[in-house]
Amino acid sequence: MPTPASRRQRLEFFEVSILDAGQPVLGYVACTGDAVIGFANAVLHLNTWSTRPVCYLENLFVAPEARKQGAARALIEALVARGREAGWLRVYWMTHADNDRARVLYDAITPVTKWVRYDVPIPARADLGYP
Repeated sequence: MPTPASRRQRLEFFEVSILDAGQPVLGYVACTGDAVIGFANAVLHLNTWSTRPVCYLENLFVAPEARKQGAARALIEALVARGREAGWLRVYWMTHADNDRARVLYDAITPVTKWVRYDVPIPARADLGYP
């Protein structure tokens, strides 16, 4: 049976442009052979506390049958490596408080912060072309 390290070595990652190339939206795809087993979407943005950009990991998904084989960790690590190479300040993400399975991985990668998130929903405006 392959070890977790050898499983990770068989994964291939591709950085893809999700929108047009001028947009700061990144996508990573994890593949084994010809099969896509996971993806990560991220948004690079400015912040007011540093001249270095920060990266929000907006989506991380691994197919249920491919979980616990290192793909999620490898996708995060690929994004962090890109950030180190490009000089970003940080990569950050959120997850639901009861997402215990994912939080085991996330807690192994970095400590949880003490920040609390608040959302104010804004209804779509048809006059601006939003559905």
